[in-house]
Amino acid sequence: MNDSVVRMSVRSPPSLSASVANVLNELGDIASDHVELAILEAQHAAVRLPRMLVIVVAAAIIGASAWLALVASGVALALSAGMSAFAACVAAAVLNLLFAALLWYWLVGRSRERLFSATLRQIRQTVKESKREASK
Repeated sequence: MNDSVVRMSVRSPPSLSASVANVLNELGDIASDHVELAILEAQHAAVRLPRMLVIVVAAAIIGASAWLALVASGVALALSAGMSAFAACVAAAVLNLLFAALLWYWLVGRSRERLFSATLRQIRQTVKESKREASK
């Protein structure tokens, strides 16, 4: 037999308290990363919000004046075609309500988009990875 002895180092598994401490450290790091991502997204949104509000207000004013001009033109056209003033105004009001209902329906569909999507996506990914690691 060979005099040289192959020594294998056998590592003992970490203790339960060391494992718990390691998991708690990892959870703290993950929570810190998620909070940092949420803060960065909030800062990004805060920078863009004032500019977006100014643009929205300007567009609303321009759009409202253009819409009123179109409605007035429609009423004038109806009056020139022989419709009574009352009927022309009622028709304009009904068309306005239908258009508002369509816009409301579109807005409700858009409101399903989530805010802080990157944070939510990262949290979901972390949960999936944790479940994968736990099942190993």
